[in-house]
Amino acid sequence: MSVEASTPCSLLDMTADELDIIMGYVDCKEIQVLRKVCSTLRQHIDNSSFDSKIQVVRVTETLEKIKLSFCIEKFEYTTIEYQMHPEGCLIKWDNKSKFLEGSDYATVAGNDLGSLLRHQKTTISDLFFEKPLVAEPTGLERFLTVLSSHLQSRKTYLPVSSFDIVGITKEKHLMKFIPYLEPKTLADIEFRFYNYYEPHLKLKNVLELDQWKLARTLSTEYIYYCPPLKTLVHFASAIVEIKKITKKDVALLRRIFEEPKWSGMTIHYSFIDKRKLGNWLNVSNLDEGEVVQIFRTDSNKHLQMVWWPSRMHILFSVVVNPVV
Repeated sequence: MSVEASTPCSLLDMTADELDIIMGYVDCKEIQVLRKVCSTLRQHIDNSSFDSKIQVVRVTETLEKIKLSFCIEKFEYTTIEYQMHPEGCLIKWDNKSKFLEGSDYATVAGNDLGSLLRHQKTTISDLFFEKPLVAEPTGLERFLTVLSSHLQSRKTYLPVSSFDIVGITKEKHLMKFIPYLEPKTLADIEFRFYNYYEPHLKLKNVLELDQWKLARTLSTEYIYYCPPLKTLVHFASAIVEIKKITKKDVALLRRIFEEPKWSGMTIHYSFIDKRKLGNWLNVSNLDEGEVVQIFRTDSNKHLQMVWWPSRMHILFSVVVNPVV
């Protein structure tokens, strides 16, 4: 009995349902490879409803290069690099590469990440963006513009738990992605910069977003937080660096500590008039390495202030029935 050899089946010969089954077995790196095979596959992938199932996203930009790293399984990362080329964009992953003639590296990277995030259904535990400290123009603006268009096309907000931003301080850039994150899942926001530069973080529109108002913790590092401290009172915990602190700010902290969800605030300040601050806080001895002051109330909850004058560091926290 003879059996005729079967003709190999191409992906382009498969039905939409068959392609969807295959999409369920490939990771984000392989999906991006398939998107670049032809327009037919790219159109099917972009219009399908699979879940990207990404746990962690890291976007790192260096001069003339954007690196996307994804974690699907625990501690297993996939990395794709998009490099500027005199004649287009060079994409590298594993030990392979692909050249896209006439393409902009930032636009290609934005489209690839946007395509994955458009299909994301499960909550991303950590979304990380890092911009280089360089004076030369980078591809950040083009990358974020393209990525923003994909996030806007989602039927729902992108579920993210923690958002870590390094080197990005301009609000116009922040507004390209923060408004599209799911407010109900976004718990932690962190702004960081590079040591010794300490730029100013000036926010206006971001402060009006539900993503900001519903987040539980905020921390900044090497960045001066410019908005009033009252814009932080909804956070369960906040760590900020400020240029100055006023008597009005301290009075505000003494009022809000009774909020049920408020656990404390750490303030790093840059001014040097310690004696004036001590008077405001009713603290007279500034020679000790650590000054502890407890502001008592009629309830069992009290506001504790721990101040390290030499380190210009203040920790406000809630204590219950402290030992005298």
